[in-house]
Amino acid sequence: AVFWMWLSGVVGMALRYAETSLSLCFEKDDPKPEGMVSVIRRGLGSPGLARFFALAGTAVSLLMADLTSSGVLIFSLRASCGIPVPFGALFLVLLMLPILWGGSRRIEKVSPFLTASVSVLFLALSLVVFCRAPAEVLRALGAILSSAFQGKSLLGLFFSPAFREGIRKGIYSNECGLGSEPAFSRATSLRDPARQGEISMLGPFLDTAVFCGISGVLCVMSAETDPIRMLPALFDRFFPGVGAHLVTVFLALLVYTTVISWYYAGEGFALSAFGPRAALPFRTVYLAAPLFAPLFSVGTLYVLTDLAVAVMAFPSLASILFLTGRVRRISGVTVSGDGTRRPR
Repeated sequence: AVFWMWLSGVVGMALRYAETSLSLCFEKDDPKPEGMVSVIRRGLGSPGLARFFALAGTAVSLLMADLTSSGVLIFSLRASCGIPVPFGALFLVLLMLPILWGGSRRIEKVSPFLTASVSVLFLALSLVVFCRAPAEVLRALGAILSSAFQGKSLLGLFFSPAFREGIRKGIYSNECGLGSEPAFSRATSLRDPARQGEISMLGPFLDTAVFCGISGVLCVMSAETDPIRMLPALFDRFFPGVGAHLVTVFLALLVYTTVISWYYAGEGFALSAFGPRAALPFRTVYLAAPLFAPLFSVGTLYVLTDLAVAVMAFPSLASILFLTGRVRRISGVTVSGDGTRRPR
């Protein structure tokens, strides 16, 4: 599954380029720029499908980013620290409240700092583990590669549980093809669609191929079979006494960053689907959602997320497919600061 997750990140770079460059292209003349919603409405000429996509995006923000992420964190806090589930949910809501109520400006200030800090710290500690146990790392890489192909025909690979699970987790990680990235790219001051597409391509590579790839190798190195205990047990072995707590801190910060960042995108989808009056109701529901996460098992949350993601991906991937020619034309020119277009 780890191998196929890596592959989904590499292939997803092309989808990320297409969806981001298309959104910036079609937003230029749109009085109300709305990312992939603008692409579907103006590029495909389908306002109804655009609203359907916005509804699906609203559902994904609530189910994948909010409920599922919160549920994973809340249950992990109970398993690792013994924190009762209701207290974990309430504490997360209280942390979300001041950031989300401050709007997009506060999110833009807090989210990049938290993401960069936890990513650099996790990368540094993972490299320490790799340097201290190079033989284990090589065995884990060998196991990942051999188990991905061993004893299966090409057709059998695509129907194997490992393939499905790897692709699912890859999409959950990088969201390529969903049309969610353009919702975040709205905040950019860069007006060159091709250049912004190239920058956005780094996302799935770093997210899935690098950081999730490192996590996958660490999980394979661990002797634990319980997914929640894999990384804590491994880090405890190399950093006795503090390793499991470090993993809990990583998870808490990543979930917190995901939840507050996705609020920015989710609110945009809600406004596109329901109009300006939807801002306050969406904010209220989004803030309250972690309180209801403990009512579902993590498995149920993942199933709901998969369904919402599939529904959201359909109109987004259809747009990329039918507008492939436009992506080629975008890739052939560059736009300067004064709007002049030149061959790349």
